[in-house]
Amino acid sequence: MRLWIRFPGEKSLLVDFAGWTSLTVGSSLECDLPVRARYVSRRHLELTRSGEEVRFRDLGSSNGTYLNGTRKEEGALRAGDVLGVGEASIQMAESGTDAFPAGGAAPEVRVTALADLGGGGEDNRGGGSESRLYGLDEIASLLGTFLAEGRTGQEWSHACRFLRGALRARGVLCYAWQEDRLCLSGTSGRFPEEALLPAQREALCALPKVASAEAASPSGPVRISCLPVSAGGRRVVFLALHEEGADPLLRHQEILPVVYVVCRLVAEWSEELRARDVKVGELAERVRAVEANLVATADGAEPLVGRSPLLVEEIRSADKAAPTEASVLLVGPTGSGKELFARRIHRLSRRAAGPFVAINCASIPETLLESELFGVSRGAYTGADRSRAGFFERAASGTLFLDEVSDLPAGLQPKLLRVLEEKQVVPLGGARPVKVDVRVVAATNRDPSSLIREGRFREDLYFRLAQVVLRVPPLTERGDDLLLLAHYFLQVANREYQKNVQGFDDRAVSVLRRYSWPGNVRQLQSLVKQAVLLGDGPVITEAQVTALLERFHDGRPLPPTALWSEPWAEACERFEEDYFRNRLARHRGSLTDLAKEIGMTRPNLYLKMRKWGLKQGEGRGKAEC
Repeated sequence: MRLWIRFPGEKSLLVDFAGWTSLTVGSSLECDLPVRARYVSRRHLELTRSGEEVRFRDLGSSNGTYLNGTRKEEGALRAGDVLGVGEASIQMAESGTDAFPAGGAAPEVRVTALADLGGGGEDNRGGGSESRLYGLDEIASLLGTFLAEGRTGQEWSHACRFLRGALRARGVLCYAWQEDRLCLSGTSGRFPEEALLPAQREALCALPKVASAEAASPSGPVRISCLPVSAGGRRVVFLALHEEGADPLLRHQEILPVVYVVCRLVAEWSEELRARDVKVGELAERVRAVEANLVATADGAEPLVGRSPLLVEEIRSADKAAPTEASVLLVGPTGSGKELFARRIHRLSRRAAGPFVAINCASIPETLLESELFGVSRGAYTGADRSRAGFFERAASGTLFLDEVSDLPAGLQPKLLRVLEEKQVVPLGGARPVKVDVRVVAATNRDPSSLIREGRFREDLYFRLAQVVLRVPPLTERGDDLLLLAHYFLQVANREYQKNVQGFDDRAVSVLRRYSWPGNVRQLQSLVKQAVLLGDGPVITEAQVTALLERFHDGRPLPPTALWSEPWAEACERFEEDYFRNRLARHRGSLTDLAKEIGMTRPNLYLKMRKWGLKQGEGRGKAEC
């Protein structure tokens, strides 16, 4: 049974399945004939042969199987018939002839023989030849090397060296399939990777069994042995390049079972070492994650500093969502750090090498927002003398961050929904859609459910944007993160302004803790930077913090702290400190006047002053507040 498989882009493969009576075809590497093209199901169809008759049967594929252009569930296959399988096609070729079907160029790879060595039975082993003894000797040497090194990284190169010697090959390349991508894992001898075209490498590495093949390389025809092995769900393929001459499979038939067993042992041993290294890597990743939260990132974004349970839980969820293509909706108040979450998701995603493009939907006039998002075609309006790409096209292969997405005009929401579903945009004034490969992360400072109930935001758009929802907590719910952030911003400001401010005095810390922070982390950052820039002392004082906060409130006294959100004991302590400090300032530091007003004896008043670090005369010269 000789099959000619054609892929999109004029790529093709000719395979002679001599001796085979049944073949499964699909995109999975576990199939007898993997066909890696779009719209091919994992197990798409089955080919069977009985005598001279070849039949096919669809295995419940999503897009069906087409015989000469007509969809069929099953049927007979004759020479010249074409089976449509997704974007690929399979054509029966005449047995015993090298002629290619009409209208097709010569295939990249012609497979001349396939052998099933997976059983490794006694009948497959050759006699006591010199090459077999050489293979057994190499087995002992190879395993000894693994035991001595006890680590991954070199085992595939050792296996390539063994295979090159066992098959008397010019060179050997080793490839591993990782998430449908080919990665070079080891080499030995003279076999440069560029000797094969990418299409040839993928065709050879997708072969289901040990095979001998011919390929028209850039430097001329070459003979290649292909040896696929798998262990622990991982598929590894060895490609051996031979000198011109006899078929390498036939020439080394007696050694192939031994070679297969060795390579299988290598794969299983590597999986054990890799599993151990994965555990070590997970610990190292945790260390790197902690470091990432303590130092500025390479793209200039501030890190996510904090250790409160609410924040840590959301960071873990963000890290789980980052490697996927799921759209993420960040919900949290203004200034809480939603863009920092978006940048972290981008940084940890597969799109990290692509651009991160941020747009604030509330800051762009409604009349311009559509053109900014989707682009403009030449002649769309007066003055549009050239086409201009929108934010979706600018974020190609990267991440688009839609901040304040809840402020999108109602008329623009269905257009955004269509772009997210169809992965293509139509520029303003244009007729042809443009494909876009973008991951969208959105953010809002409002409650989405309320907006949906009020009819201000489409429910279907919400569910499309909110495949993963992260709640970014406000600063007042993050506990001791307030001081962590304050000291972090202090260090940043010291570097930026070349200052050496050492920290905050106790009273300044007390004011920071009592304040409600309506502007969240962004407001705290601004306050600390101003205090460092404008201050002259070695520490930031209570007076500086109070003055800056009152400036934020247009000179009015600071609003009372929401004590009802604090634990009872802590709320009482804060109220008492505020009470005595405020009263002492009102009486210009006079203990006599203060004692009379509040009805407390001077000895008890002295105890309270000592408790809160207050001194007699403190507050003189200050305006009443």
